[in-house]
Amino acid sequence: MSPEAEELWDAIVIGSGAAGLAAFAALTEGGKKVLVLEGRDRIGGRVFTDEEFGDLGASWIHGSSTKHNSLFKLAVENESLFPLAETDYDSKRIFDLRHEQVDVFSRDRVSLCNSEFARVAAYLEKLQDKGDRDSSLSSGIEKAVAALTTAGKLTELLDPDVLNHFTLENFDLDYACYLHETSLWWFDCDRELVGEDCVVTERGMGALVRRLVERGGAGCGSSSASSLLEEGVNLLLQRSVVEVREASSATVSVAADTGEVFYAKHVIVTVPLGVLKARLITFVPPLPPVFESALGMSAMGLLNKSILCFDEPFWHVESSILAVITSMHEHPRGYCPWFFNLFKSHRQPILVLFHGGEYAEQLEAKSDEELTAEAMAVLSKMYPQVVRPPRQVKHTRWKSDHFSRGSYSYRRVGFSPKDGGFSAFHSKYHNGKTLFAGEHTSAESFASVHGAIDSGRRAAKAILKEDKVGKGK
Repeated sequence: MSPEAEELWDAIVIGSGAAGLAAFAALTEGGKKVLVLEGRDRIGGRVFTDEEFGDLGASWIHGSSTKHNSLFKLAVENESLFPLAETDYDSKRIFDLRHEQVDVFSRDRVSLCNSEFARVAAYLEKLQDKGDRDSSLSSGIEKAVAALTTAGKLTELLDPDVLNHFTLENFDLDYACYLHETSLWWFDCDRELVGEDCVVTERGMGALVRRLVERGGAGCGSSSASSLLEEGVNLLLQRSVVEVREASSATVSVAADTGEVFYAKHVIVTVPLGVLKARLITFVPPLPPVFESALGMSAMGLLNKSILCFDEPFWHVESSILAVITSMHEHPRGYCPWFFNLFKSHRQPILVLFHGGEYAEQLEAKSDEELTAEAMAVLSKMYPQVVRPPRQVKHTRWKSDHFSRGSYSYRRVGFSPKDGGFSAFHSKYHNGKTLFAGEHTSAESFASVHGAIDSGRRAAKAILKEDKVGKGK
């Protein structure tokens, strides 16, 4: 059917994650008629709060600055609905489970480990400045540790198991990356964060992000909250987009797996990098080589959670983090038990066990029962006299998720921000009608929710600016 015979939208936004919602809100505020197509049966994407288990995807607001963090600003503007709690990393408790008698690191010892790893991070910066050829983050860490060991600046991290733990904690769990293919030059090329990390203690990150398209209401996400985005009006759920096609010199068509075809003057593609790399959407004409190169320069990382809900806490409730040192020879590569204590921040008897990188991918093949048993085996060693079974559990599998194919992006060896890289994601295609947004497109804040929001607003602004220029002519 021709575009003339169909309803013509000013813009179609593919995906209703943080980037898609931000783009929709900005375009709607600019007076545009916008349609959102979402493959899932809900909005939010990788930002999803379950009523019983809390945040299954994104959890943290990284950087408590209203100037540099749009998500933190949104929370502050709605502080009565979304109280925040800063994460107290200094309260971390480390358990050494390598011996029959469990050893708990003293606060001074934890501080010393942190200081030594800060030296490793500082040495990585030197390698970034002096290197004439990009290499992997894992090789950079090896060089840094070797140099610092020779200089006599490491004591605690001379223990391979302790070094392994801090490496996994600071990189696998933070960047959700695969160290051997992560770029040493560009793994941390985003803007330096300002302020503390925070978590939303009521309603969750999912409700906070939905606030982007809500006019208000007693409870965000409830039926009493008035929304700019209404299912069946300008939001269609369970519509997986399979094709984006340049339909004419002035229009683009978007085909869904339902057989429906929609037409618009512009389209903003906000699906995760993992979906793009899986080629789940066909672009006609094909996107140029520079875009394909950009896809190859970035990769989709993985961070999963095992959420364990108990009747009451039996652990050290004053510690935000309960971490574990184990023997590398007795466990698979990437094994790094790291529990986030929701009782300290949310006053809920819940422990969240994080799994990152390669190890997280291996675990996705295991059953819920196996994952729960493994988590409880660790807790039983940490608290042998008082541990008790959870009343309910939830395990995430973001790589197996058809609509995400991973958690968030990282930069691979050989990445170039200008020659492809981010610039390719910021370009327009199909005669200027197809644009991209999402955390993977954010040069300053990739791998973050606020980066996704900023990218959606960037794409919307480009469309509004073009329209303004056109009318001016």
